[in-house]
Amino acid sequence: MRISLLLTSAIMLIALLFLCMSFSCDNRLKDKDFTYYKYHVGNGYSGQSYDYMIYEKDGVVIASINECNYLMMRDDTIPCKERVVKDVPREKLEQVGKLLVDAQVQKWESYYNNPDVFDGDNWSVSIQFGDQKFDSNGYMNWPNKAPFRAINEIIVEICGSSQE
Repeated sequence: MRISLLLTSAIMLIALLFLCMSFSCDNRLKDKDFTYYKYHVGNGYSGQSYDYMIYEKDGVVIASINECNYLMMRDDTIPCKERVVKDVPREKLEQVGKLLVDAQVQKWESYYNNPDVFDGDNWSVSIQFGDQKFDSNGYMNWPNKAPFRAINEIIVEICGSSQE
């Protein structure tokens, strides 16, 4: 009787471990589930701010860059340049998703700070994979190996630079 109870308990434990391992594997982020990226960076000293976005809406992939100069404000209006491209190839969205998966965005802190800098950049990012949303922001400190520059370069490649 005791051996039977021990054997049953061992089988249940193995089944539970297998179930837990299976569940955690299914919860990993997948680049094909990536749907939204918005990165904002601004510098109060220079007055410049940039928003880089790539997202899917109603089956269409859209990329955009919005560049504003707060030092040029007149009558409560801020001069901004916006470039938007629709019907971006889905591969670009998945390329960005892969960069974020590889950077383990789900492990990022919600806030990063460098208290030794007084006139640097503030940034924020919103990311979505299916129903999973991730938000992070900071001041002159970023997550290790964050792919923001690489992703923003992809978006600039799609939308063109403001110099064109």
